[in-house]
Amino acid sequence: MSNKRTILLFVVLAYGLAWIIWLALWLSGVGLNSPWNQLASTVAMWMPALAVFILGKITNQPSGIKSKLVVNLKSNWRFYLLAIWLPAVISFLGAGLYFLVFPSNFSLGLESIQAILQEKGVSQSTIPLSSLALIQILASLTYAPFLNSFFALGEEIGWRGYLYPALR
Repeated sequence: MSNKRTILLFVVLAYGLAWIIWLALWLSGVGLNSPWNQLASTVAMWMPALAVFILGKITNQPSGIKSKLVVNLKSNWRFYLLAIWLPAVISFLGAGLYFLVFPSNFSLGLESIQAILQEKGVSQSTIPLSSLALIQILASLTYAPFLNSFFALGEEIGWRGYLYPALR
């Protein structure tokens, strides 16, 4: 099979498999705005990896992905720390700069967000909004990058592990 055909088959498989998941959710009557969409999206993120696996079986050619999945913490630990913490540092610096420029918008009670939620008819939680924000910030700085990396791995295997080198 030619390289162009293999690439086309990969893209059709990756998108097709993901769309089948969302189509099933939509046709079931549950709809795409339901909480099930989160699960469907999580499963769909693994479809590019499944497409690589299926493509390897169809073409009888190894993808070479296995050798790229090696994590070398000994020599690359600085880059892993940067990948996890740098977005948070940049976000906090950006927020700090914003509130330096617009100090009247700063509020630890998050009143402006509460007002928007009330305007949209969103019911208030028993947990204060500031506590929820703190919990989310702590999660994003601790376990969330590792948890999200697992789910994103399916896309990385497909798009960056297989397709990007195939297009080069």
